[in-house]
Amino acid sequence: MDQSNRRVTFRSSDLADVRKILGADGSLDDAEVARRSWRVCEIDDKSIFDKDARRLANALRVENANSFYIVRVCDLIVRTNTLVTYRFEATQDDIEEFQGPSWFEINLDDCLMFNLPFTCAVLRPGEVRTTKFLGNAAFIAKIEQT
Repeated sequence: MDQSNRRVTFRSSDLADVRKILGADGSLDDAEVARRSWRVCEIDDKSIFDKDARRLANALRVENANSFYIVRVCDLIVRTNTLVTYRFEATQDDIEEFQGPSWFEINLDDCLMFNLPFTCAVLRPGEVRTTKFLGNAAFIAKIEQT
């Protein structure tokens, strides 16, 4: 699907709650995660394919999320009036699609995947590093499922 068909613009104030889980430098705000009683699960890669994508799709269903949004972390932490995000269906195919060649802008930058209402997130690095999954115990249990 064309990027323009997935583009969603939010007022910055609409994503204020999402912004709270990140520090000023774009790193995870552990205190805010703890305040929400969320857990964190990590994978030692930036790629979310195959079983990881299936698990994430299942975890999003636990959260009653039919879709998820992606925003570049640098855009989220900068205080602007509007934020451009991209909307994807909460399926294995769409989770894998946003990591494909048509989406290098997202793939080469740190990005945050989240649902609305905001109940979970994935902090995915632009470089090969650790991807962090954040949410309640049921969400994380689906991610960690073997």
